[in-house]
Parts: sequence; C-alpha cells; structure tokens
Amino acid sequence: MQEYISGFGLAAPVIFMLIQIIQVIISPIPGNITTLAGGALFGFWEAFIISSIAITIGSTIAFLIAKVFGRRLVVWMIGKKG
Repeated sequence: MQEYISGFGLAAPVIFMLIQIIQVIISPIPGNITTLAGGALFGFWEAFIISSIAITIGSTIAFLIAKVFGRRLVVWMIGKKG
C-alpha cells in the first residue's frame, strides 16, 4: 500500500486522504492498515492530521447517507431477517 500511495508523488497526501475517507464509508476495508501505511509514509503527525480530517469527512458522509437512505439502504445491503 505504501508503494501505491507514494507512487502519486505530490498528490500522495490527497490520495491517502481519499483512501481513508473510503475506508470509513466502506466498512470492510481495515482502517488500521491504511493508518499504519500513512504513518510510515508521512510520519506520525502528518498522518495523524490527514487521517483525523479524512475520518471526520468519511463519518459525515456516512451519516448523511444513513440520514437520506436509512433503513431502505440497510435492507438492500444485508437483506431483511425476520
């Protein structure tokens, strides 16, 4: 993952942020792997700041998706258990 992100050069922090946002919205992506990769690439503080911003944005998007689609989206994604 480090090689993939670092391959974007100057845009690497933006790509890392997008990956972090997506990992919040799409739960099966493990956040600890992306966070560790960010720490190795950018150092603790830069990765911490980028991750904090991205996780806040991702959480806001997830909340808005839930607010707009609610139960319909959950039933569509996991089915209805009776």
